[in-house]
Amino acid sequence: MLKQSAPAALFALFLLAGCGPDDGGGAQSSAADSSAASASASRGAPVAVVNGVALTDARVSVYMKGLPPLHEDGRGEIIENMISSELVAQAARKAGMADELHEDMLVAQQAVLVRSYLGDYLEKNPVTEEDLQARYEQFKQELGERREYLVSHILLPDEEAANKTLAEIVENPERFADLAKERSQDTGSGANGGDIGWSSPDNLVPPFAEAMRQMEPGEISSAPVQTRFGWHIIQLRDTRGATPPPLEGRVRQQMETQARNEKVTRHVDELRAAASVELKEAP
Repeated sequence: MLKQSAPAALFALFLLAGCGPDDGGGAQSSAADSSAASASASRGAPVAVVNGVALTDARVSVYMKGLPPLHEDGRGEIIENMISSELVAQAARKAGMADELHEDMLVAQQAVLVRSYLGDYLEKNPVTEEDLQARYEQFKQELGERREYLVSHILLPDEEAANKTLAEIVENPERFADLAKERSQDTGSGANGGDIGWSSPDNLVPPFAEAMRQMEPGEISSAPVQTRFGWHIIQLRDTRGATPPPLEGRVRQQMETQARNEKVTRHVDELRAAASVELKEAP
């Protein structure tokens, strides 16, 4: 396989990333060249001029934002790739593609504006620690209304084996853990006397969860419970309110993301309420 040079590889990366707004058109008349040069000058000093179109230092900064850290000669490679990109863009315009892709270009331009505007809005209206704490307290309250169950079980292959084992447990409940170790098809929990720890009903198969919800702490299921895994004898040992995770790491990140999304949604709703929007096509 041929190895690409570093500039060629970067150029391909630019194309895939769609980096860099266009500062000017293709080869144009001298009047248009002057206008483009004037507009480019307002965006910084030119680093190169391609067929009369100035490529500015500001555009170098835009390209660099979309790239991983480069070696010391990275800026020179970026400028070379900007020149290549400009030449291809000019060729595309000359081929009439700018008209064909007019809507695509408008969508891309709008995406940049939306991203920049909302980024600025969130910077000026950040999610505060108070916001996060309030959200976390609500999360804890809602979570505390849910129950967790400390449960053990013995999984048997058929109803006959399950009924036989249940009869032995009814006769001597203290044998539950020993029988789980001896007979449970769930070898993981069986090795621990049937203990599957604190569990939420949402994480258990429905027949098991429903039977567990109907039980009181210390109770053993009155009949084996069938699921797709087999037949279960269930021992409910205790219940508690669900324990919330601390406000750190992934939990904090998720809450910050949710809070930012809600801020953006509310702001867009405000813009919509203040705007005149005439919908021409039914949603």
